[in-house]
Amino acid sequence: METKPRLGIVDDHPLTRAGIRQCLETRDGFPVVMEAGDAPEAYRLIAETHPEVIILDWALPGSDGPSVLKHLRAQWPHLKIIVFTGTTDDQTVSKAMFAGANGFVRKDNAARELVHAVEMVAQGKSYLSSDAATGLITALKAQTAAPALNERETTVLRGIAEGRTYKEIADQLGLTVKSVEAYRTRLATKLKCRSRAELVRLAVRMGLVAG
Repeated sequence: METKPRLGIVDDHPLTRAGIRQCLETRDGFPVVMEAGDAPEAYRLIAETHPEVIILDWALPGSDGPSVLKHLRAQWPHLKIIVFTGTTDDQTVSKAMFAGANGFVRKDNAARELVHAVEMVAQGKSYLSSDAATGLITALKAQTAAPALNERETTVLRGIAEGRTYKEIADQLGLTVKSVEAYRTRLATKLKCRSRAELVRLAVRMGLVAG
């Protein structure tokens, strides 16, 4: 009989953890060796229990998804990590995969899909649910389609997307307000954006700011 991988669940909602355990352990026979509600507890329990696959919520309290993923990947290089989240924006998928996730499943997908994801990543493969795969392709297209920006252009675009005033951006860069306005006009032309809102949306798709 094939040995099933040892699992860990990291999610700050006890009911969500219970549901995942019910799905994977009780119904499908996967051994769940640890549960954690935040990143520090997860790090401690992973070191103690040595799971092979972690099902990781993207939005843990007091932590951000990319930082947690990078820490897990640095400390336990062979650990398989499935991001399991309610977040639906395309940029989250690309951030998760580039930070080291082996799989990505949204919480509103069927339970069987999570089971399939666990089976796939345990075999050393990657897994993206169909909607996540579409999101990753969309995000990558947005990144590759956008013209390359220099450091100053990137800083101005990020400042605009963060809702900062031209004066605030100018003070940061040691420029005049008129110079920042000129950069904004140049960005609009270069990126083919007709409004500030379009610049903001493109900045989100490029990963310069959170969506």
